Amino acid sequence: MRTRSVNKYKKALLEGGNHGRGRNSTGFSLIELMLALTLGVLITWSVLEISLSSLKSSQILNDSSEINETGRYLTQFLEKEISMAGFLGRLIDIPPKSDGTLPGRWMCRPLLILDDLTFLIDGLNNMSGSVTLCGTAHKPRAGSDVLMIRRTGSKEIAYNSSLSAANYYLQAKTGLEDGITAANQVVKVGAGVWDNFTLKEMDNTTRVPIYAYRHSFYFVDENKTFRVMHRKNNAWRSEPITDAVEDFQAEYGIDTNGDNVADRIGFPADRDEWQAVVSVKLSILVGGAVPQTIQSNTSFSYAGKTLSFNDRLKRRLFVSITEPINLTMRTGD
Repeated sequence: MRTRSVNKYKKALLEGGNHGRGRNSTGFSLIELMLALTLGVLITWSVLEISLSSLKSSQILNDSSEINETGRYLTQFLEKEISMAGFLGRLIDIPPKSDGTLPGRWMCRPLLILDDLTFLIDGLNNMSGSVTLCGTAHKPRAGSDVLMIRRTGSKEIAYNSSLSAANYYLQAKTGLEDGITAANQVVKVGAGVWDNFTLKEMDNTTRVPIYAYRHSFYFVDENKTFRVMHRKNNAWRSEPITDAVEDFQAEYGIDTNGDNVADRIGFPADRDEWQAVVSVKLSILVGGAVPQTIQSNTSFSYAGKTLSFNDRLKRRLFVSITEPINLTMRTGD
C-alpha cells in the first residue's frame, strides 16, 4: 500500500516536470523579441559608427601625412635645383662680350648661346591661366608663378663618349690658369658633336670634359600637378613631379650693391635685376583630398597675396629660401 503511493507520487512529479518544460518551450514573447532586435540594432549601429569614425580619422591622418610628404619633398627638390643654378662645370665666370653689348634675355630660346649663361635664374609672375609656356600646350595655373633654371649636369662626360646631336652640351675651363679672358676661349656651348668642343687643358693636348646642358621650367598646371619642363631632343618635354599643389610662388633676393647679399626680396623689374638675383624664396601651397570633420575658414598670406578658403579641406603652406652655389655668373655683363 505504501509502495503504490510512492509510485503515484513519482508519476505525478514526472508529469508535472514534463508539463513545466512544455510551457517553457513556447519561445520568446513578441515584446521580448522586439527588445532583443532593438538591442541588436543599437549594438550593431554603435560598432558600425565606431568603425566609420576610425576609418575617417585614419583617412584624415593619411591625408595630412601626404600633404606634409608632398610639401617637404617638393621643397627639398626645388632647393636642390636652385642651389645648382649656375653650375657650369669648371667655369667660374663669363668674360664680358667683346663688342660691349649687353647679353640678351630670353627664357624660351631653343638654341643655347653664351648670353643665356648670364641669366641663371628667370621666371614669370602671376600667370593668367590662359597663356601657354614656351609655345607648348602647358598652361601654368592661374595666379601661380613659373621658375626657370639653367645649369649643367654634375657628371663629366669624358672625351669620345656618345653624344646626342639633338641635345646641347657645355665645355668650360676657368681661364685663370693661362690668363684667358675671351669668352669663346673659356666656354663652348653647342649641339652634341665633338667637333664643337675644342677646349684643351694646359698641356694643350687633353680635351676638357663637357657636361650635359639643362634648361628647366618648374610650374603647377591647371590640374594642380607640379611639373618640370625641359629641353630634350630638340623639343620641350614635360614630366609630372607631384600632385595636389594649389599654388606656387617664387620671390627673388636681389643684390643691388654687388656684395652678394640680397638687399630686397621681390620680382625683378628688368634684365639687370635678373642678373643680380642671389637667392630664391619659394612658397608652395599644398592641399588635401579628404574633407575634415569640421568646416573652417582658413587663409594664407604669402608673396604679397592672401588666399582664403571656406571648405573642409586641409592645406599647408611650405616656405623656404635657397641660394645658388655659383653667384659669379651674374657679373658676366
